[in-house]
This record gives sequence, C-alpha cells and structure tokens, in this order.
Amino acid sequence: MQTTFEISYYPTVGEILELPVFSTSRLLAGGKGLDHPILGLNLSDNPDYASWISKGELMISTCYSICKDPQAMHDYIPTLAEKGLAGFCIKPTKYLNGKIPDEMIKQADQYGFPLIELPPDIQFSNINSILSEELTRRRTTLLQNTIAVNQMLIRTITEGADLNMIAKMISDLSSGSILIVDSINNLHSLSLRESDEKEFAGFSETQKISIVTKNSQAYELKLGEGSYGYLYIYHPTQNPPLAPELLSQISSTIPLEITREQSVREHGDTLFASFLSHLLSDPITDDHWEQSRANDFKLNLSDNHLIFHLKIDRLKESVNQYRDSFQHTLLVGNIRSTFTKLGIDIRIVRTAEDDLILLNTPEEHLDFQQLIHHLPALLSSFSNEYPDLKLTCGCGRPHFGINGIIQTDTEAKLALKSAISTGQQFLRFDELGLLRLLHSGNPDAESNQFIYELLDPLIKNDLQKHTSLMLTLDYYFEYFGNIKRISEEMFTHYNTISYRIKNIQELTGLDLHNREDHFLLETALYLYKFKNKLAF
Repeated sequence: MQTTFEISYYPTVGEILELPVFSTSRLLAGGKGLDHPILGLNLSDNPDYASWISKGELMISTCYSICKDPQAMHDYIPTLAEKGLAGFCIKPTKYLNGKIPDEMIKQADQYGFPLIELPPDIQFSNINSILSEELTRRRTTLLQNTIAVNQMLIRTITEGADLNMIAKMISDLSSGSILIVDSINNLHSLSLRESDEKEFAGFSETQKISIVTKNSQAYELKLGEGSYGYLYIYHPTQNPPLAPELLSQISSTIPLEITREQSVREHGDTLFASFLSHLLSDPITDDHWEQSRANDFKLNLSDNHLIFHLKIDRLKESVNQYRDSFQHTLLVGNIRSTFTKLGIDIRIVRTAEDDLILLNTPEEHLDFQQLIHHLPALLSSFSNEYPDLKLTCGCGRPHFGINGIIQTDTEAKLALKSAISTGQQFLRFDELGLLRLLHSGNPDAESNQFIYELLDPLIKNDLQKHTSLMLTLDYYFEYFGNIKRISEEMFTHYNTISYRIKNIQELTGLDLHNREDHFLLETALYLYKFKNKLAF
C-alpha cells in the first residue's frame, strides 16, 4: 500500500516526449526512468555544470564544453543521474560528430536515466518555451487545487464538511472516483465520477467498493501517530492523481472531519446509549416524560420496535488485522445503509459483548415479520462479503411502545445466547421452543401463540376432515408411541393409526422420534388441554 507521496505534480519525461516539439527526437537509453518528474530545465553547457544543476531538472546540452575531455565525458551521465536530474537531451550534430558515445548510452541504461537524442534542426529556445508553458500550466493547476484544498480545510474546520462532501471535492480535484474509509466511526463514502457510475450500474455498494479498492492508489490517513482510515483514488486521469503537497493536506484534513464526527457521535451515542440502558433496566413510571427525553434523539417510543444483537468476531485463521478492521468498518456501514434504504430508523449501540441494533418504524410502514424472515439471508450475504469476520445474531420479535423495546431486547439477548451455544449463525426468539415461555413478558399470550404455532394445523384438519389427529396424538403420548396399544384403545385399525401419525408429522413439520420435537408437541398438547379444560 502506498503511504508516502514520492511523485511530484509535474510532467514526466515520458509525457514531454509526447509533445510535438519532440516528435523527431529519439530515446536512446534509460527507458526505466521515463516516469521521472521534470521540475525545471537546465541549459548549462560549461565545464562546471555540476555546480549549476538541481534535482528534477531536464538537462539540455551539446556537450561542447567537455567533448574534448575524455574523463569529463565519462563522468557526465553518472553525475547527472546521481544528482537526481530527470533526464538528458543532447544534440550531437556539431561537437560529437553526429554520434553519441556508446559509453554514454550504456551508462544511461545502467542508471535508468533517460538519454534523448535531439534532431539537428531543433532549437533549444523552442524547447525551453514549450516546456516552460507546460510547467506553468501544471503549476497553475496545482495552485488552483491548493486553493480548493485550503477551502475544503477551512470548511471542514468551521462547518464540518462531511465525508460525502470531502469525497466529492477530491473526486473533482483528481478527476477520479474516491473512496474514503473512516475506521474510527465505521463509516465510508464513495464518490464515483460519471463514467464509473455508468460502468458500475447495477452493482451493489459492496461490489463497487471491492472493485475500487483493488484498482486504486491507496493512502493511509494519518494525523500525528494516529491512523484514521484510508483514501482510495480510482482511475485518475493524471499520474500522480494529486500533487504531494495536496495529498499531504488532504491526508491531514480528512482526519479532522473524522475526529469531529467521532466527537459528535461519542457525545450523541453516549447519551443515547445511556438513555436506552435506562429504558431497558430501570423502572418506567411516566411514559410521557420518557417520550420527551426520547424526542432529543428523534425516537418515537410508540413505534414498532425490533432489536437484534449481533456478535462480530475475527476468525482465528485471519492474520491480516488491517483487513479485519476494514471489513468491520464496511460491515457496520453496510448494515446501517441497508436498513436506511428500507426507510427504517436504525440505531447501533456497542455493548460490552456485542452490537445492539434497534430498528424502529411506524406500524403502517413495514411488516417487521417479513423482514425477520429475510434476516438470515441478509446475514449470510454479509458473511460472504466479509469472510474474515464471524457473525452470530439473535433476533427478538417486533413489539410496540416502551415495554416493547424491553421485551424485544430480552428476546434478542436470549436468542443470541442460544445461537452461540448451539453454533448457529442466526436464531429468532420464536425458534427457541419452550424457552420462549420462560422469558416472555406476557406468559399467557406467549403460551397461546406457542400452542397455535404447533397445533393449529392439526386442529384445522380435524375440523375440516374429522380425522381425530389431536386425539390420536394424545393417545400416542399416553402409550409411549405403542401403535398396537393405541389401535386397541381407540378401536381403530393399526394402519389407520400409522397413517395418522405420519400425517401429524407432515402437518407440524416435527418428528415424533426426535426427543426435542417430541417434547415440544407434548408440551403444546398439555397446555392446550389445560387451557381448554379438555380431557380427550
């Protein structure tokens, strides 16, 4: 990953060779140095040239002052290369009898130092004029961009330009698509130029980010000793995408916004986390007072609430801590944006053990029950997108009001605990079987729901087809599944009882030979008989 800015915002040797003035010139050697940036020109042609040259200059000469000194000619290319010049343009026509020495060519290749042969009719003044214009144009662009970055810096400090605004500004400056990853606040911003937006049409946010990160110049965002994230510049039209001075300013500006956002979030998140903790643990005596406090967080306590607890662990086999942290940042941001796009108010609160994710929406806006059934697939897709992270989720059920927040949180915690103990990735509270009855805020209603979910298919079948499945199931438990004894007690043929047992299992989706399924059905039947005061 590139973390320093070594390339200057000036034309390279390779770029100036594309200019018309060099159309009849030849690159004789040192092709490996075509990316050397040109900071200026030097037309020195005297024996003391070494005292008048500077790093990054393009030397243009005829060698007339040293052409009769073999040692000076031998030292010329090594001296220019070691002084850090960008390259050497030579017109050999008059003083070198039209031929550049083979030794110079060999030395230029050894040093990776561009050696360019100029044609006899070229004028040095013409080269000087055109290259000066190109350098001026580049410096003007640099000045304009510096002003723009300074404006961005001022705006970030005084107004708090968010990551989206900063990404757009950098995109305009570099003519490339920009991804900023804020690893402090688990945020990211992607600003695509128009051509990339069309190219990525139909791609998910994660797919776009994956392409950008794999094909970008990346820069670490550091301020002092702290690392705040990364800046990715994708497919810039110029190389380098920005001058080192600008990149240095930008890499210092973005952490300022990240720090500001961190301060705002820490204050807001701490207050909200404290308020939510109060709702979940303290006795609530005045709903109107609690709502007045909730208004500070734009939270309507009478809404439909759904909580799921998400535990995010790094896989033991993952050895790239940066990649883990990067994926965690994108994951949290992806979760937030996914539900926001659905029109759902989402709050993510970091607890000591996991992330508490609170979803809120008015009843008429969304059927949370449908959403819950889509969560496993959503979680699975996140696991595929972030393979270095292990995700375990426990989901409560939607409930209304303050008591609803408390109940859905209790359910989600229990579901997560069960998911961890059983090694499952996702578990809903209503999948916990009998544990639901022990932790329900309304045991009577919960037991009714429990009975309905397990026995309603059998009750309906009995009413419609007079199949006596409920009675058969009761005898099944009474006589420990002994079909011969059940047949005798019910005065019903053995095969009929076998058929009924098979039908019971198909309608309920449970296996009577499985201990847990057996227990659930027997408990549901017992509660049904108790509530209805029945004795089959």
